[in-house]
Amino acid sequence: MSDYFIRSKNDVMYVSRIIDGELVPISSNGEIQFLRTEFWPLFKAKIEYDIGEKLAFIVLNDDKNGFEIDATINIAESFVTKIETLHTLIFENRIRDTEVISYPELKIDLESVASYSILEAADEESEKVAIENEEDNIQSFFRKKTRAIQRENKNVTGGK
Repeated sequence: MSDYFIRSKNDVMYVSRIIDGELVPISSNGEIQFLRTEFWPLFKAKIEYDIGEKLAFIVLNDDKNGFEIDATINIAESFVTKIETLHTLIFENRIRDTEVISYPELKIDLESVASYSILEAADEESEKVAIENEEDNIQSFFRKKTRAIQRENKNVTGGK
């Protein structure tokens, strides 16, 4: 079972695997963004999942027509990742005018999502870079640094 985080922005898709609370971008031939029309065939070819394996998805979607999972993908009954971590990832990556969809369905209160990551968001907000191709790598770097500092100062455990 694996958890994935998908962002759809202006018919361009970005997908990451959620590993230990971090987003690890999936790329194909060095590209981390895919056209919506090509997304599912590339996703299924790239992740090399076993037939019958169950997957879970968090999707941030800006398309008014909605978002649909490919019919051949089996959806898990639950996420491997803790709900608090999923809330943090949603908070950190959500942009205006996007809907949050989850497979399997989670009851996500977007007002409460912010309460899980106030410290991390404040630290990372000052460090964000506008270059979208580098955003995932830079964001991940600073998130790890922030957590390391929090561990030193507050004896926080868990995560990377």
